[in-house]
Amino acid sequence: MTSEMNEPRTGRQQGDGAGAASGVVVLGLLAPPQVPREVVEDLAAELPGALSEHVSDRVSWKVPTMRDPRVPDAEGGEHAGDETIEDVGEWRRKEGWDLAVCVTDLPLLHDDGRAVVAEASPQQDVALVSLPALGVVRRRRHARDAIVRFVDEVLGERLGVGQEHEEDHGEGGRRSSKPTTASGLVVRSEEDGHLQLVMPAGLGQLRLLTGMVRATHPFRVVLGLSYALTAALGTAAFTITTSTIWQLSGAFSWARLSVLVVASVVTMIAYITVRHGMWYRSGGRTNRELTALLNATTLITLTIGVLSFFAALFALTLAVAGFLIDAGVLGTTIGRPAGLGEFVALALMTSSLATLGGTLGSGLQTSDDVHEAAYTYHGERRSNEGQSQDGSG
Repeated sequence: MTSEMNEPRTGRQQGDGAGAASGVVVLGLLAPPQVPREVVEDLAAELPGALSEHVSDRVSWKVPTMRDPRVPDAEGGEHAGDETIEDVGEWRRKEGWDLAVCVTDLPLLHDDGRAVVAEASPQQDVALVSLPALGVVRRRRHARDAIVRFVDEVLGERLGVGQEHEEDHGEGGRRSSKPTTASGLVVRSEEDGHLQLVMPAGLGQLRLLTGMVRATHPFRVVLGLSYALTAALGTAAFTITTSTIWQLSGAFSWARLSVLVVASVVTMIAYITVRHGMWYRSGGRTNRELTALLNATTLITLTIGVLSFFAALFALTLAVAGFLIDAGVLGTTIGRPAGLGEFVALALMTSSLATLGGTLGSGLQTSDDVHEAAYTYHGERRSNEGQSQDGSG
């Protein structure tokens, strides 16, 4: 990250890198349950080899893992990792690890709004890695590289690994010109000495946004809309057999049908957002960049979910219409021969009306799967789970 590791280290206790002298270094990998198990397990399997290759093969590397709702996690945003770094340090000392890394699915931002992939405290031998900032492609490899780089900076000199780094001074701290994970730059905070792996402004924000959308599992929104689906299917079953709907679908132009489809989808997205209080308003330390990211994530997730809902409803309606409705009868009703286009128009109109009916049903929804579309719910849920775990323990 940066080569300035010669400064005195403060606040260190027994076990802080002591494993380097005994020939075994233990790096504890912490994660809340929301981080997929396979990500944690794969990282734990890959890290010993990567650390031996890129840091030192003079020691044996051990990577125990821990997934627990009580694991400290970042709230996201500007300086959000500060308190979490302290908490992870406490876990490291309690477990007797030499190093600790907390993998989070919540976002971290630099003070200028750029996405932060990782934040580390060399003084406490701990680091945070933000999965969303790694995007959706090869994120485990990028997470592994960020962890390896952190360990290299913290233990490199103590393990006798000498490295030369060219440095330049820039606004916000010292930066290393050495190529870094995911094309980011490493910035040292002048206030607390923390290191942050910061992504470029444009690419970093886009990668962070896509990573956050992935974490909300947008296609699960459809599964969470059971009440809406019930209401929509009931509406579709009634309207698809109504001759008036047949006549309207035959009379509507494709442009008017398109407007109806868009209106039904937008109405459902807006209703769910308002009804379930899923629009985030900034407050306290949360900056405008984070607020915009949170709301954009919610909007994109809901859009994908509702479009998937509509697509499934359309496919089902078209299949039912083709099975139940005779083409000759439909053609007589609309005044022209009925082909595939007429059945598609009928299915689009029926699905649009059914989506509007399902919108009202979504107001009764209380499923956690719907709230998952709001990124802020991740932090609220893990906080409640952690308190419950503490109470039961």
